[in-house]
Amino acid sequence: MTPRLSVTTALASRRCAMSFIGAAVLATLLMLSPGASPAQDSNATIPAAPASGAGATTPGTAAGDTTTTGGAAPAAADDKSSGGFDFSGNKPIDISADNGIEWRKQDKVYIARGKALAVQGNQSIAADTLTGFYSTDSNHIDRMTGDGNVVIKNGSQTAYGDHADYDTNTKLLVMKGNNLKSVTDKGDVVTARDSMEYWKDRDTVVAKGNVYTVHGDTKVHSDLANGYFHANSDGKKVLYQLEALGNVKTDTAKQTTWSDKMVYNLETKIAVFTGHVRIQQDNNTFTGDRAEINTATNVSRLLSDPGKGGGRVHTTIGPKNKTPAATQDNKTTGSGAGTGTTTQP
Repeated sequence: MTPRLSVTTALASRRCAMSFIGAAVLATLLMLSPGASPAQDSNATIPAAPASGAGATTPGTAAGDTTTTGGAAPAAADDKSSGGFDFSGNKPIDISADNGIEWRKQDKVYIARGKALAVQGNQSIAADTLTGFYSTDSNHIDRMTGDGNVVIKNGSQTAYGDHADYDTNTKLLVMKGNNLKSVTDKGDVVTARDSMEYWKDRDTVVAKGNVYTVHGDTKVHSDLANGYFHANSDGKKVLYQLEALGNVKTDTAKQTTWSDKMVYNLETKIAVFTGHVRIQQDNNTFTGDRAEINTATNVSRLLSDPGKGGGRVHTTIGPKNKTPAATQDNKTTGSGAGTGTTTQP
């Protein structure tokens, strides 16, 4: 059996940080063949971080579509306490490969082939081929790509894809390929068809294309999903808000909700649904422009869009014998906007 070639490298500066962000929701990478131009080929769009503070409006939402974040987000923690994959600090990086490690000094490229593996502390990235690009100092990696059977791990999260690309200048990790998936040790799962993006500086992960998210007993289907992180009291980066956009279907043990958009705050336990909202609960159906569901208190509020003027919400109560149900219109007085409040059984 051919022995694996292993190289241990100590990075001399934090400027060479290879921060592969491994959040719950983990994104796709663009493939770059070894030796190709160091420019990252990505269609990623810079996401806007959600506004903080009670009642703040989440960026990208329609007027009046607000969700609370439980106060201002804590200050960002040091990279070492983030939930990501981070080649930084004084710890050495151990790189090994079955088929050798090549240094193309003229091209300023390192290439590890054959079940390549890079490990630093409890973090690792594995791929058929790992490629590192540098511009000046060979100890300062500017960009790294992984091609084929990519697996990125840290202490609590694992991401899978065919290709990975991390740019240290933009601090953006992009993953692409078939069967894109991110899982955590708590059982949270995110899958996507097109790509997964990890924006380190913005503490944001973006999943694109037929996204499926599982958090506890909640399952969400959408065209696109954003996950936002901040530091908890222990300084560890945690997911605090989920946002699903486009053809959103949210399933829980008690009901199914369809909407154009869903924002769920994991700290306040409040989910806000906007746009063509329809809620199916047993034999009952609720429709409106907006719904707010408190998963802690099991209280739901169905609202109309005040901007439409005189809008109404509708509730169809289905009897236990499944006979055709009458339609009940609930509306507030004075404002012209409809509202209804229900308590989940």
